Amino acid sequence: RAEAAPDQRPMARGSLALVIGGAACVWDDIAAALDFAEPDCVFACNDIGARWPHQLDGWVTLQPEKMPRWREQRARNGFPPALEHIGHEMAPGIDRAIDYRFSGMTGSGSSGLFAVKAAMERAEKVILAGVPMDPKQAHFFDAKQWHEFMSFLPGWENAMPHIRHRVRSVSGWTRKMLGEPTSAWLNG
Repeated sequence: RAEAAPDQRPMARGSLALVIGGAACVWDDIAAALDFAEPDCVFACNDIGARWPHQLDGWVTLQPEKMPRWREQRARNGFPPALEHIGHEMAPGIDRAIDYRFSGMTGSGSSGLFAVKAAMERAEKVILAGVPMDPKQAHFFDAKQWHEFMSFLPGWENAMPHIRHRVRSVSGWTRKMLGEPTSAWLNG
């Protein structure tokens, strides 16, 4: 039997995805997540995909116009290409478009939540690293605070029925809302 394309690979029971975002805490969060468990797949959102040196199963963005530049940066850094580039609409550099919202959502929850949605197609459980949705956190590439996060919190709250049992976070507001990863959650 031939292996399915990345976007068609079935979810493996017990599988774990790591979603990496662009907060300043991303590298510490990744270390904490990897200390907890080895993921079966990794999804990145936005700029961090150009900096993650390892395989990316999915690279997700709500800013598809930036993907060609990010892909060039990743290649210049000598990192392997992502297996799939996902946007909310087709554009140059995007392989597949999917809806960024879960059922019942009326607005966006950020590229981080969009990456969660894409990762949940491939994995039963998801750990967030660098997606704290915290007002004290800047992006890893820019020291100024990310004040827009407040506009995305209603999207996360609307998504809770879809993600609360399958997603955990290692930092910030998302950890407070979803809880941190535990062995009982991972194995339960």
